[in-house]
Amino acid sequence: MANKTDKEAVTHLFSWDKVPGKDSEGLINFLSQKFGIDWIKTAKIEKIDDDKTIRISTGKNFLLLKLNKEKTKLNIEIDDGRTYKLIVMTECDKLVIYDVTKDVSNKNPDIDEICRSALSIAESLLNKKPECVTGVSREENAWKVHVEVLERKAVPDTQDILSSCELILSDDAKLKGYKRIGTRRRGDRVREVQE
Repeated sequence: MANKTDKEAVTHLFSWDKVPGKDSEGLINFLSQKFGIDWIKTAKIEKIDDDKTIRISTGKNFLLLKLNKEKTKLNIEIDDGRTYKLIVMTECDKLVIYDVTKDVSNKNPDIDEICRSALSIAESLLNKKPECVTGVSREENAWKVHVEVLERKAVPDTQDILSSCELILSDDAKLKGYKRIGTRRRGDRVREVQE
């Protein structure tokens, strides 16, 4: 039984419908670092079993990521016998995969971790690729992150429409709040925001 003072760190890993695809690189990096698997960087990624399993394989090695029937857990099975469990959450009708680990360091996340999480959450939430983080600040018990998202592509690209969004994240990178704070053309001069 876990000690009540133990904390858990929750890390967003990938969206189920974006592997194979946009989130494949992040998944491969996680698996390589977590399990020390070098062969995975050149492996083939595919969905099998009616999209309930992701198989990552080479000619002689494989790894399976299997959704449970309820779609609340993802079981990892490695060809050497190791197993691991991830959690699955439904966000905006999409399955999003997280890793939950014991936080033994008891430290606050750094700005890089918060920015990566904000970009990933923005992409899942808005179903659009974020352009960049334009600002980060720490306020009370939360992080305020400003992200720009491409709303509409245009020719020339200086006429692209970008929206600016504000995400409020907890220390464990969970979304606490969101609002759209404006739009602009890519070619427009960015104005300083007065608060």
